[in-house]
Amino acid sequence: MTHSFHCAPATRTDQEGARRARMRWAWIVALLLAWWALGAPGRASAQNVDDGFNPGANINVRSFAVQPDGKVLVGG
Repeated sequence: MTHSFHCAPATRTDQEGARRARMRWAWIVALLLAWWALGAPGRASAQNVDDGFNPGANINVRSFAVQPDGKVLVGG
């Protein structure tokens, strides 16, 4: 009498291992992105002030309008 032993492939553990590996990489990528995003403002440079802007009206103002968002337009 011959007895044969058939072992089912361990697909469940292989799938779990692959899932854990994907989750590990997802956490690594998420941490790297968070580290980069939090460090980005420290590397940003300040804007220069526009020295050519003159907020004063040197001549008569001929038109004046207030926009619905509260911004004021003045023209001369």
